[in-house]
Amino acid sequence: MSRVILALVFVMSLAAGYGADSAYEHLRGEMDRYHKTFDVYTDVDAGGNHYVASEWMQGEAVRLDPFWTSNVHSGVTCIRCRYLADSADWAGVGWVDAFGYDLTGADTCWFWAKGDGGSEVVEFGVGGDQGDSIHKYVTLALGDTWARYAIDLSGGVLRHLHRGFYWVASRYNNPTGCVFFLDDIQFDLDQTDSLRFIQTYFPLLYLHDREWALNQAYTYPNVLAMLAFMARGTADDMARAENLGDAFALCQGHDRHFGDGRLRNAYMTGNILDRTTGKARLPGWWDPDSGRWFEDRYQVGTYAGEMAWLLTAWLTYDSVTGTTRYDSNAVRLANWIQDNCWCAYAAGYRGGFEGPDDTNPRLPWFSTEHNLDLYVAFTRLYCETGDTLWRARANAALAFVQRMWNPARGYFRCGMKDSVTIDSVCVLDAQAWGLLATRDTAYLAAIDAAESRCKRTVLSHDGFCFSEAGDGIWWEGTAQMCCAYLLAKQESKYDTFAADLHWCQDSGPHNNRKGIVSCLPESSYTGMNRFWGRWQYYARLDVGATAWFTFSEERWNPYWHESLSPVGVREDTRCGDVGSGRSIPTIIRGVLKLGVGLRPKPILLDIAGRKVFDLKPGANDVGRLAPGVYFIQGQKGSATTKVVIQR
Repeated sequence: MSRVILALVFVMSLAAGYGADSAYEHLRGEMDRYHKTFDVYTDVDAGGNHYVASEWMQGEAVRLDPFWTSNVHSGVTCIRCRYLADSADWAGVGWVDAFGYDLTGADTCWFWAKGDGGSEVVEFGVGGDQGDSIHKYVTLALGDTWARYAIDLSGGVLRHLHRGFYWVASRYNNPTGCVFFLDDIQFDLDQTDSLRFIQTYFPLLYLHDREWALNQAYTYPNVLAMLAFMARGTADDMARAENLGDAFALCQGHDRHFGDGRLRNAYMTGNILDRTTGKARLPGWWDPDSGRWFEDRYQVGTYAGEMAWLLTAWLTYDSVTGTTRYDSNAVRLANWIQDNCWCAYAAGYRGGFEGPDDTNPRLPWFSTEHNLDLYVAFTRLYCETGDTLWRARANAALAFVQRMWNPARGYFRCGMKDSVTIDSVCVLDAQAWGLLATRDTAYLAAIDAAESRCKRTVLSHDGFCFSEAGDGIWWEGTAQMCCAYLLAKQESKYDTFAADLHWCQDSGPHNNRKGIVSCLPESSYTGMNRFWGRWQYYARLDVGATAWFTFSEERWNPYWHESLSPVGVREDTRCGDVGSGRSIPTIIRGVLKLGVGLRPKPILLDIAGRKVFDLKPGANDVGRLAPGVYFIQGQKGSATTKVVIQR
């Protein structure tokens, strides 16, 4: 049985306009947000922050508020600093780290500052603590508007820096005390060779956004970004995909509680590992009123669907590059899913777990969407390993999905509330993904169901909401539907909704003309409730929505790493008898692109069985070959795939 999975596409299938290019620019920029510089403070609890404001010099004369939200320089917070002259002759605050950092290569410490009244005189410095290898400072008379200042570090030794930044104010310079503000304290030290995640949302309001958008790198959107980079496949894209894949692999081996192969639904941006514990950092927020650190139980939990998408991304990378870089990681994670989420009674995979440790019980519900994800992931794992257990498990997940199909009404039901009760709500992604994952034209009616139940018009723009019980436009789901329209060869509908996505990128609220925000209008109710109450999206720049926008623009199916181009006839890229998809010969013109499962390396044979040439990952130029029938073979004696080359 052949283990070669193919995605046969055309050069034109990846030709994209400015929309995709700008979206990729957004993904790259967000991936580098906390690694283009070495940050001391950009926002309170930002994932890229280093050092802690824990050195209080003459502390009785100091007031410090890092949660200040009025008139910030950038982001959602700044630091309000106050010196009380009647309490001490001088006072200050230092940002320190017990271990110290090696900042060799940095030439400047930049920061933004402004005075409350415009006559404040303050010393700002770097180092000077016991054991520090440098001490540089400047004394500034601040204005009452934000200005950028520099501390020149050239010629200094930065191998060991405990005190990353400090300020000191005195009664001599400020007889009645002073109030001033700081923001964006950063060293000019590039760290883009480090492993990193992408912050999923761009926060706009601190108190509103801190619990879900301040430092959260959600697993699913980061996996989508990884798949998007591989879809375009430039050298930089592949390096970024590998960086994300390695970051997840690092987290798998350095969980703060588990050692069983699972990962979390989200991680913190910035450094992957905690310097003190050596464990993967999880997102959260500090509440100054209670003096406690909080974590969201979904974010630190583990959902089967999120893990399935990661499996697919790891296996796609190995397939595209012809390596086994993530094979062991994938098998370990897949075994955890099988051991912890499979329910024989319901014959499907449960949602997973919420909470930080193993005191939390399994979630009772079963998701059609998650089982679709697992059908693809386990199929891909079977194709990589040849282990027929994964083929059987893929078919089990698919069988659950098929039971959720309502033939009378032509849609996929949401799943099961428990092992007995069907949840009949029509959820958008189950309809779009039902087509993209199975690639089975028997489910084309799901598109009609999505249109009749989930289509919405907001401010004269059309799109889709999360579910039939929801409101507003969910742009990620709208891009998913665009991909489904391409698979169904409904080009005119694709064009209609793609135009609205372009408007969102170019003119929608809170846009940067690159990325895609989550929704329209300012908030969109999904129609579903979670443990915190109503589950809503808010109009924030969204890595997941942006990644799906690239798939729509590139006409790409991220599940199978293949084109959705309407030119030619699609190859069934699954292994053997997994699933019920329709497999037919592929007609190609000009370029044959290999997507998934390149071990062993395939070759192209002519109709007489003679070798034409070796095939490589990505695009293979077949434009100069004579028209006719050819075969792709994985190894001597393996099954072949028939292709027809036309001009």
